[in-house]
Amino acid sequence: MSAAALLAFMLLMWCCMLVRFKLAIARGMARGERVKKQWRQFRETQAEVVLCLKGGDATLELLFSQLAKQTHRAWHLRVVVDSTEDPAWKLATSAVAAAEAAGASWQSATVEPLEDRRPVSGSLKCAALRQAYSKLLPETAVVINVDGDADARPDWLIMLVSEVCQPGVGAASGNRWFEPHGLGPVGFMRALWGVVCAAVCDELSIPWGGSLAVRREVVEASGWVELMKTSLSEDTALPGSLWAAGWKFVWVTGIVSVDDRPPGDLWPVARWLARQMLCSHLDHPLFRYTILPFSLAAVASLLAAYGATILLSGAMLTIAREIAAATILKPLDLQLPPRATLRWAVGSFVWVHFSQIVSGIGCLWCIFTSSVEWRGVHYGRTGHRHMHILRVDGEAPGDAKSAAAAVAAACKGAAVRAPLVPGAALIKCTKLA
Repeated sequence: MSAAALLAFMLLMWCCMLVRFKLAIARGMARGERVKKQWRQFRETQAEVVLCLKGGDATLELLFSQLAKQTHRAWHLRVVVDSTEDPAWKLATSAVAAAEAAGASWQSATVEPLEDRRPVSGSLKCAALRQAYSKLLPETAVVINVDGDADARPDWLIMLVSEVCQPGVGAASGNRWFEPHGLGPVGFMRALWGVVCAAVCDELSIPWGGSLAVRREVVEASGWVELMKTSLSEDTALPGSLWAAGWKFVWVTGIVSVDDRPPGDLWPVARWLARQMLCSHLDHPLFRYTILPFSLAAVASLLAAYGATILLSGAMLTIAREIAAATILKPLDLQLPPRATLRWAVGSFVWVHFSQIVSGIGCLWCIFTSSVEWRGVHYGRTGHRHMHILRVDGEAPGDAKSAAAAVAAACKGAAVRAPLVPGAALIKCTKLA
């Protein structure tokens, strides 16, 4: 296949993805209008919001303030913090107390430390979620996971509850959108990655854990919580369990968390992108399709390094990103910042190829890597999907060795078992007879 043919195929794929993306947004907006008319009948549906924290992020104060002003009143808040020494502990306890003094919308709030700070397998976030799920109130019908950087507007909770309570729906989530802050390679890398990620997540029913609502039946009977015992992330582990249990996932187009913060340095962002791909690689049964757009775009960007094709491909990718941005922000009544300058246009054509090449490298990394770092915790991979903690930054060497010995003892004589149900990515250690 010639370079021109491959480039044409890549551009055609982007156009098809963009059309598919716009249709998904249109369907989501139409469904949202229908569901909005049913909000009143779901006002009394008991919900429980779970927030897992590690580190004092700058967005937490705003999030607690937004949660306290939800229009949905039949709900409870449960916050699980990494430890009482974590910066998030003081922030969470003081924010909850201040909100309750001012009349918070929740019926009750609980802030508790993570009990198992060194699980034998799985990530700390999955351990925190499993702890929260084990303590759900008897009347809880819907569980909502929220991240510290989510945008929880007043109708955020009732929108999620109403969507997930529709017939046949087992999970519903919003999405996250990245807008480049200024002109530079790192900002464009996150922004372009966000376009492909949003389209692929809609096509393959991959939720965003930052605003994720699930029925209680899914939590208790789908095998999802069991899968989290060995997983790095909870959201990419959900689709297989949903499909196997006969539930479907819907994307709530009216819930989008727009991240316009400065992207930071290249290396941390590149590691973040690679970790997102690794989560899909570990748990999603259709992982090969999640990396296809990144891989083809990276190859085409390399081929576009010669001739006039660099101008055409850069223009197409940039225009596609801007159209996608305008589409996804439409339900929120948000507009893109003005960027119609020659400097921005020329820079975008250059950085778009850089970002796609880095994303392609991230795809290869997530396939062959055996370890990953997340918020100061280093995880290792046993087999294909079994994740465990290798070490934590700042801990004594003796503690790391003891934890490693515990992992080895737990998996001694164990094997990684493949899922028996197609589409159900349920992998765990099982003792050999």
